[in-house]
Amino acid sequence: MKTMYGRQFATMAGMILLSFLMLGASFATLSYQYAIQEKQDSMGRSANIIAAYTSEYINANGQYSWQDMGFQGQLSVLALATDTHVMVSTAQGTVVYATDGANELLELESRSIPTQIVSEVVGGSFVGATTLGGMYERPRYLVALPIQSGATLQGLVLVSCEASEISSMWQDISSLFLITATAVILIAAIISSVTSKYSLDIKEMLNILNKKSGVLGVSGVSSDFRDLGEAGEKGNTRAALAVDMFNYGVKKYIGAYAAAMGGVDAIIFTAGVGENSADQRMAIASGLEFMGVKMDAEANNTRGKETVISAADSQVKVLLIPTNEELMIALDTAALA
Repeated sequence: MKTMYGRQFATMAGMILLSFLMLGASFATLSYQYAIQEKQDSMGRSANIIAAYTSEYINANGQYSWQDMGFQGQLSVLALATDTHVMVSTAQGTVVYATDGANELLELESRSIPTQIVSEVVGGSFVGATTLGGMYERPRYLVALPIQSGATLQGLVLVSCEASEISSMWQDISSLFLITATAVILIAAIISSVTSKYSLDIKEMLNILNKKSGVLGVSGVSSDFRDLGEAGEKGNTRAALAVDMFNYGVKKYIGAYAAAMGGVDAIIFTAGVGENSADQRMAIASGLEFMGVKMDAEANNTRGKETVISAADSQVKVLLIPTNEELMIALDTAALA
């Protein structure tokens, strides 16, 4: 029996690994292209902003305003914020100012941009990896745009980053894929181990996970909260535990989403448990006083009725609103007609 399940696991693991190898090859190609495109778009936006700012500054302050400390300070801030090198050159390609955000790059100033790159920028833009004719020791990813005022070419702006930054972005994306792949394989191994130990096939194990776990698995009674409530009242501790675990889980979700959203205006109870169980509503809302929830026990003692169940002085409204799936289906159908 164990040999059979061992073969099952080996077959399943092999199929999963083969699938991930095929997906991995496609994913690596697509993710690298995505990383390049994402960095290109980001640098393109930065270059557009700098070109527009430089043009406006030159128009307002004169041709040699790139020498102004205020202008240079603004470019330094933009370079620092985008983690790039920023260069401004004349229309002919002579660099007049360069910065990495923290320092002025004096070694790059007064040097000439290669003629081919200047021609491409004047024609619209340049995007690609280059050393700028030896200005850099290693290729950098460059986006360059013309600085224009109407039809007049005022200069060029060049924004560049280390090519390794793109590789780093790709590695981050690839890491996510590898983590996901590892998690899937581990889950497969756990399922196979459990099925082997308890002599269960995969179909039966999935049926247990999907249909016999949760509050049914904890209580050993039912997945229906009405049955769990009755069993709990009769002293069934497992049924009571299942209900308590559910209530605690809902309370944690409310707290987590309240933190993510910076607070809430209202909490709404609906559907089966929310509409019909006053005890569970009270258990879930109790302990949320720190975020402004104050329940009204008398108002809460109702079911299936649209009403406010929080106290009048509660900072957060707590509402009971029954669902009406049939009405929503009818309205959606009418909207499609």
